[in-house]
Amino acid sequence: MGIRNRSYSSDVISSALRGYEAGLSQRKISEALSIPRTTIREWIHDYRKGRMKQVEIEHSHHWLISSPNGPISLGRCKVCFIEREFLNAYESGFNWTRSGSSDGEA
Repeated sequence: MGIRNRSYSSDVISSALRGYEAGLSQRKISEALSIPRTTIREWIHDYRKGRMKQVEIEHSHHWLISSPNGPISLGRCKVCFIEREFLNAYESGFNWTRSGSSDGEA
């Protein structure tokens, strides 16, 4: 990686490249990671040319979930940019339990 990448971890760079592969604009990636758009642009250019590669990111997902609009809201991890659907209400028959409780009693 070039000199301009020394101040960013490989996880941050990989997150930016995952955002690019997920179809996000350079502006959205820049805003999500608080990194200048010119830096994102350079990383994407280097990635396309084969001068950079992604590394696997081990992390707990940090979901940014859109406002409720119907039964399902779309969420996107702010680290790896994968998307997932979230229910806005629990389904009938869903058994809410406390962590560590195996019998369903709270």
